[in-house]
Amino acid sequence: MNATLKTLSITVALALATLGSAHAQTSTITQSGSGHDASIDQSATVSTSATINQTGTNNQAGLPGSTMLGLPATPGIMQASTTNTTGTIDQSGDSQSATVIQSATDDTTAAVTQLGSNNFAATSQDSTSGGPMIMLLHSSTASVLQDGTGNVGKIDQSNGFQKAKIVQQGSCSGCASTAATDNLAEVRQSSSNNYADVSQSGENNSSTVTQSLMGSNSDGTANVSQSGRFNTVSVDQGASSSSNSTTATATQTGDNHLASIDQYVQNSLGGVGTLTATVTQDGAYNESTILQGGVNNIATATQTGSGTSALDANRVKVSQSGVGATADVTQNGTRLSATITQR
Repeated sequence: MNATLKTLSITVALALATLGSAHAQTSTITQSGSGHDASIDQSATVSTSATINQTGTNNQAGLPGSTMLGLPATPGIMQASTTNTTGTIDQSGDSQSATVIQSATDDTTAAVTQLGSNNFAATSQDSTSGGPMIMLLHSSTASVLQDGTGNVGKIDQSNGFQKAKIVQQGSCSGCASTAATDNLAEVRQSSSNNYADVSQSGENNSSTVTQSLMGSNSDGTANVSQSGRFNTVSVDQGASSSSNSTTATATQTGDNHLASIDQYVQNSLGGVGTLTATVTQDGAYNESTILQGGVNNIATATQTGSGTSALDANRVKVSQSGVGATADVTQNGTRLSATITQR
């Protein structure tokens, strides 16, 4: 009897091992040269890993197309109905595009690294949906690193605990050695807990972060840092309940920057959540705007620098509505303008 049970135990163990290995998938594509295209499609699996490495010029991980997020018609990496999912695209060269789409997945990680110019990167993640406690069990992490000029980095995440990071840097004439020009960074997150971090250096760069908090007792955090000239920051944070807390920080160094933070609560009755907005600008001809509507609003704006005329002054505008509002504006220099409105 013991021998029979032992044999049965070994048989079951081997079956389970075979089943586990059948579910795990690993795909790798490596291309060098120019004019290449690559795509990987994985579905209904456990512990999946997809990697695309391209070296050269005019390479594509996915075919270009027109969609709401700007995603290509055919993604470079598509992973659906999977758990413990990792998608990685690494490109070195010029005129490249890369896309990672992960849908109905749990515990996902997407990473895109591009070195060169005129690059496009987009990631879309949709974790398992459910109530707030279910969402917290599933995480999505996306990162885009671009070095060059004219880059576009986009991250779209929904459901679960989310973390997004975009870093864009490079070189341009008349800029610092680590600067980029005409780059666009866009992060959209919709869930119970969101975190976004964007860093840009150079000229004429734009950063947009949009966060929508669902459920109660949720947190949203957005940090944007820019250095150079003529850069723009826009942060929009919306909460479904006044028990949610949002924090937005915009830091800009240089001249001719614009920063805008908009925080609001759809139901602002009886909550203990806090809306916190902080803008720091160091340079001339900068403008910042903070709009808050909810409970326990805190706005802080700091500007250092001088304007040459009333039209070119550093400006701060703060508007707060709701219950419990605190606004603190500090300006150091000449030709300064500040307005605070509380209702």
